Amino acid sequence: MSTLLWIVAALSFSLPSDHRLIDNTSEVVTQHGFKAKEEFRSWASANGKALVLFYWEPMPLRDRGPMVVKEQWPFEFAGQKVQIFETSVFMGMQQQVLVTYLKFSGPDSQVMIYGKGYSRQEFEALLRQSDLKHTSR
Repeated sequence: MSTLLWIVAALSFSLPSDHRLIDNTSEVVTQHGFKAKEEFRSWASANGKALVLFYWEPMPLRDRGPMVVKEQWPFEFAGQKVQIFETSVFMGMQQQVLVTYLKFSGPDSQVMIYGKGYSRQEFEALLRQSDLKHTSR
């Protein structure tokens, strides 16, 4: 399957070419005297699955609601040992997603990637295939 290269802030990664960009926002968030850059992207695949990426520099400032974990397991992604969580509640709504989190330095940043409609194996394969890299600026 062919892939397309995406650049989001200090990240580069590949997605299957059947994933089309649905939403793309960038903003500076100020809260309680702190300031952070927030990048948001979402893609949908030809078969209706959705992939969402948030990138924050240096960290998220908004609480997007509680998460209830049904299951979690270790995974290696972008050179980091992370956890993948399967949820029953995500961002305060009853919904099943698969989600993982990353932290980087140079610049300090955090990433959340989640998928809707993917099986565990599909989500892991998508992450592996993405070859996500963080570039220092």
